[in-house]
Amino acid sequence: MVDITVRGADGVPDRAHLSLRVGDVRRQMQFKPGGHFRFDSTVSPRSFVLDVFQKVGSAQVCLDDLKPISGIDGQLLHREGSVDVLLASGSSMKVDLQITALGDSLPTSPSGGGVVDAAQMQNLAPTASVRRQQQQEEKQHGHPDAKKTLRHTAAVRAKSYLDGQAVQKLLQGMVHNLLEAQPEDALTFMLGYLHDTQARIKTAAAVKREAERLAASDDEPPGFAADGSDPLPADLSGHHGAAIVALREDPDMYRRLSSCKTRKGVKFAKCIKTGVDNPGHALVRSPGITAGDAACYDVFREAFDPVIAAWHDGYSKDATHLTDMDPTKILDLPSALDGGGSVLSVYAEAVRNLEGICFTNACTFEDRGRAEEVMASALEVSLQGESLAGRYFPLQGSQSFVGRPSGMSYDEEASLRDKGLLFKEPDSPVLVSAGFRRHWPHARGIFCVDDGGLAVRVNENDHLQIMVQRKDADLKQAFSLLARVQGALATALSNSGHSYARSDHLGFLTTCPSRLGTGMTIGAVVRVPRLSTDATKFRDFCKRLGLAARCKVQQPSAGSAQDTWEVSC
Repeated sequence: MVDITVRGADGVPDRAHLSLRVGDVRRQMQFKPGGHFRFDSTVSPRSFVLDVFQKVGSAQVCLDDLKPISGIDGQLLHREGSVDVLLASGSSMKVDLQITALGDSLPTSPSGGGVVDAAQMQNLAPTASVRRQQQQEEKQHGHPDAKKTLRHTAAVRAKSYLDGQAVQKLLQGMVHNLLEAQPEDALTFMLGYLHDTQARIKTAAAVKREAERLAASDDEPPGFAADGSDPLPADLSGHHGAAIVALREDPDMYRRLSSCKTRKGVKFAKCIKTGVDNPGHALVRSPGITAGDAACYDVFREAFDPVIAAWHDGYSKDATHLTDMDPTKILDLPSALDGGGSVLSVYAEAVRNLEGICFTNACTFEDRGRAEEVMASALEVSLQGESLAGRYFPLQGSQSFVGRPSGMSYDEEASLRDKGLLFKEPDSPVLVSAGFRRHWPHARGIFCVDDGGLAVRVNENDHLQIMVQRKDADLKQAFSLLARVQGALATALSNSGHSYARSDHLGFLTTCPSRLGTGMTIGAVVRVPRLSTDATKFRDFCKRLGLAARCKVQQPSAGSAQDTWEVSC
């Protein structure tokens, strides 16, 4: 004998039913925490099937309403007929039934048209006075079975309406909040709760309409046409993106590449759109080009190669990239630095994309959802295997993730924002023009490990961004965890038929060519009061070391030193 108890569930839809099948035996019931299933079995099963479904309709079937079918000997064989089933939507459907008794014959009654023998007729026949009384009551009030059916139909319709309007859930939520707050004026509190709920419902409806609009269209942002239908602007002298500079030096390159596209349909115009739309500044370096999928780096190689060479210290066109993720080769970082300095925290990040799916700036609505599904599943499997249990939080307004169809709650959103893990809708003209805001916030989210030291962003600028943070100077441990997670994810992806986008020449492939190779960013927040007395000289010093330095005190008070910096590479 086997007992299975459903202790709870997350994301189960309203009015859901659970069905468990052990071998050939199936048990089912409406979901409720603590639901108990018992199977008579002499051997404990090694596996069983769990199904979750919703009731879509209901009907009460009276056997007397079905047509009796008799055999040649007058024995009732079965009953058959059509039954109207009232659906939760208010419509109905017809279901053809045949009911056959196995063993004992089906129950019959004179009024139902069944076949009975004389003895049965004698036993079943009411007295004349009782029959007259029954006929009078049926004439006045209707047949009892008909009344019962009408009551059942009315009850189903009422329940369908209340469920459709989520009345029970609304009332439960209101009473819960009322008892928790226990205000002096309960009526005012409840009216306020209803008003706030109505506002949230309207907002959610607006978000849904916008999502549906986005789903119906994969339109690009305004500006230079991503489909290649616009000619290249004649004057590019004011543009400073590396790719646009290359086009300016070789005006015929656009003609050679504009008719080309990858197997996924990404055109050269899509790649350079952000560089054409945003001239940039002579003192601020920018690639001026993005990749829409992994194949862009091959199909449009003559445009990407000069950008890669300029960004990665003259990286050769025929070089082979070596990726070494061995954490034992990382040097220990001292927590205390000479001159009174100290390391406050360290972090290690890496971005990855999926092979076979367009990158986030060029994917369709459906592909973005598919990438989220693949990544969220791989994260759950791989991180649990590394004893790093966590949870995936879709962004507010995203409706693509089955487990959380409305996205994270407002409280969860605030918590992630406070931790610095939440990413927001792009507003930079460079990112918007490249296509990173398309379909926002569809199929985007964050996987957070329970201890808070690891988070993974899904479908921000790349399909995946792994982020490890530590409140100490142990950079080796931060990198070790990063390497462990990206390796476990690679295994989980491989088991599901997917892989990271990578090439022997360029390493891990990213939307922006500036992050090619390892796709990693390593950094530390440090206090260096003596070394950073002159902010300009400190930045130049870091630049000579191949590091970027950013002051963490954006608006220092009068007389305070800018001695806390984020240094990264």
